[in-house]
Amino acid sequence: MTLSELQSDLNQLLHQPVSFKRIAGNSIIIYFFDEPGDSNVVSIFTHTSWRYQKDGKVVIGSYDLLIDEDDFNSVEEYEQRFDYLCSLTDELSNADLLACFIDPESSDLTLKFSNEQVIHIFANSAFDNIAWTYRNIPQQICANVSPSGVEIKTIDK
Repeated sequence: MTLSELQSDLNQLLHQPVSFKRIAGNSIIIYFFDEPGDSNVVSIFTHTSWRYQKDGKVVIGSYDLLIDEDDFNSVEEYEQRFDYLCSLTDELSNADLLACFIDPESSDLTLKFSNEQVIHIFANSAFDNIAWTYRNIPQQICANVSPSGVEIKTIDK
């Protein structure tokens, strides 16, 4: 699959609402059509740097989630801060994907959603083999994308 073919696949998600959003560590995962684990879910998973913007302003980025539990007075304080940071992207849930663009030179991905929301996913290394992943369970494909191109794997339903 080429970047152009992957772009065509992503274009099939246009005007679809985000069905579920998850932050794991400092990665964000955007789901369409259903929730994680369901047989018709399509998702975009970040492996590298990303930032979330709202109304033209940066709200949070992946680096902001690299907090250390040891920097807090308690586990509860750490969890409260992490949960708060994650909540800054909550408006993505049920937002429609209005546009998406893969940069042909870097493979960076820009996702534009309703209510003036944008996620930029960008490689922070020329040597990483995965910057972001597109998983399409119905098509049984997983596309790992990096500045060096697209690697396709077949997945089981």
